[in-house]
Formats: sequence, C-alpha cells, structure tokens
Amino acid sequence: AGRREKCEALIRTLHPGAPLLAMSARTGEGAAAVADYLLSHRSAARHKEIGYGSAEFIAAEERMSWYNRRVYLEQREDRDTDFNSVLSDLFEGVRAGLRKSGGNVPHLKMFAAGTESDFFKASLLGVDRLFSRRYAALSLVINARAAAASEDMAAAVDDALDAAAEKYDLRAHTFFLEHFGMMEEGRSNGGRASRY
Repeated sequence: AGRREKCEALIRTLHPGAPLLAMSARTGEGAAAVADYLLSHRSAARHKEIGYGSAEFIAAEERMSWYNRRVYLEQREDRDTDFNSVLSDLFEGVRAGLRKSGGNVPHLKMFAAGTESDFFKASLLGVDRLFSRRYAALSLVINARAAAASEDMAAAVDDALDAAAEKYDLRAHTFFLEHFGMMEEGRSNGGRASRY
C-alpha cells in the first residue's frame, strides 16, 4: 500500500467511525468534498476547561515571571564586532545564570536588526537567522518568560550582559526594562486601585 493508504488506515484505527476526507492543496483533488462537508456539518467540539484560576494554575503562575529589555550595545574601540558571538554568549549566560539560581527559562527570544535586510533572531528552539555582516553597534530586544523569581531573571540577564560587554569591549545602554512576577502585588488585581 502507498503512503496515503497507510496514513488513512492508521487514522481509521485511532478514530474509528470518524469521517475521513483527504485532499491535496497542490492539485485540488478532494477539496470540493472537504468544503461541502464543512459547510453541511456542525462541529462536535466541546468546551473543555483547562484550569485557569485553579489552585494548580495559580501555583504555576506564582513561579513564573516576565522579562523585557531593549538594550543598545556599542563598541568601545573603532572596530567591527561579530555580534553573532556576542548574542550567543549572552544567550548561554542567561541560561547558566538561571540554572545557578535554581530557575529555568522555557521562553527566551532575542532580536536585533542590522542594515538593509540583515537581522538576528533567536529563541530557545534555535537560531532562526544570523547576521551576515559585522557591526559597531546594535539595538537588541530580549524577551523571556522564566520559571524563576523576576529578580533572579533580571540578575541572570544583567550578569550575562556584563560578561559579554567585558569580553567584547562593549558599552551597554538600556532604554527599556521591565521584569515582574505574575502574582506580585499590583499585578493580579486587573489594574484596580487598592484602598488603604
């Protein structure tokens, strides 16, 4: 049997009785049947509560923090810097700093734009794009969601930035910085004023 037949057999085994329609986006084969089915049937999907507001959800949120920073990195000497190396060191420094404090960073992204269409974009899942040129300076955006106290996340980024600045002889100017735990005072009341 071909690949399609094997896939259909597996789906029928896993979901007996469920309607199975195949279509090709490339050739259009089967598209009319799928469209007819969607227009003539109602969804059997049901709402499933996933636990927002539950004790387990709140306990997880108490361990999480957000981190956002925009920093301008500039060479001290008149030479070009391989910012791919700088940002790679910064990434590893943040992760190492959080591990040292017992934290974890499941979501970490960095983005910096170069000239023309040159840019750097990375996340914990991998590096999406590296710079193709060298630069004397750049503006970097760091965004993270950490399983750590917001102060521990801030300290990890501060230490990693300091280490990278020293290693590559850079000045770092922070233009925007926020870090907070979701359950910290003032964060969980929906923006309402408190009465004393």
